[in-house]
Amino acid sequence: MKRLTLTLLLVLGSALSHAETAIPPELTDQYGKPYSYESMSGQPLLLIIADARKLRWIGSWEKKLRRKLPELRSYRVSGVLKTPTPTVDEVAKVLRRWVPENVPIAIDINNYWATRFTLDIDQPCLVLLNANGEVVAKWRGRPKKALLREVLETLQPYFDTPTANTTPSPE
Repeated sequence: MKRLTLTLLLVLGSALSHAETAIPPELTDQYGKPYSYESMSGQPLLLIIADARKLRWIGSWEKKLRRKLPELRSYRVSGVLKTPTPTVDEVAKVLRRWVPENVPIAIDINNYWATRFTLDIDQPCLVLLNANGEVVAKWRGRPKKALLREVLETLQPYFDTPTANTTPSPE
């Protein structure tokens, strides 16, 4: 019995470990087009994740970061905290109204990204992934001076190098 329990624990542990590193499902943007994290893997990437009601903070973070780091590669995600959960079409309609046409935002109705990285998306969250997809740093909050400075200092080595421009940002 002890051997069976130990075996089950090892199998469950392995499955949970794999689930944490599994590539998320492909999401669509506000225009119904696939907006895939996979297409950006293999290089450093900044995930910017916020509740759909906090979209202005995604834009604010992106503008302030790109002023200093034009080579920034980001994947923008709109999670949903509202209950009852709106449909993808309802969220897309809001995104199309408020977000510039050339800025795709993944619609994550099931909050896959927030769950995967244990994020409270009531405020904007940023997650820096290295080229291997490993978490380097996580931040939560608005782009105020102290936090903005900390984020920029951490991002600089990843996006301010000659190799950083090998793949253009998805804009």
